[in-house]
Amino acid sequence: MTALDSIGQEVVDDDITNANNVANLTRIMHRALPPHAKISDDAKEAIQHCASEFIYFITSEANEKCQDEHRRTITPEDVLSAMEALGFDDYKEPLDLFLNKHRMQASMHDQQPGQHKDKDGSL
Repeated sequence: MTALDSIGQEVVDDDITNANNVANLTRIMHRALPPHAKISDDAKEAIQHCASEFIYFITSEANEKCQDEHRRTITPEDVLSAMEALGFDDYKEPLDLFLNKHRMQASMHDQQPGQHKDKDGSL
């Protein structure tokens, strides 16, 4: 029998990926808590589920925009637009700053001397 998520989509059970996701979220959770705080496994699982649903929610909205515009690729701008459309306006400015910083670092990395790319863009 195949597991389904909250909206009926098939869920692939990948224990390694799930363990990595939980580990990453646990690290984030610990940064927000005092050093002596503990997090139960149920709380970690609940946060994992919430984060996955949030990502699905935003991605679905961004995908809808792409489909309306007859595009197949979701861009960062689509994600930001989706967040605004869904009422997450407070995140737009910090995400814009992060995206610009990321793009600047990526372009600086691409311009590193001594790194020559092949025709297909690989190093």
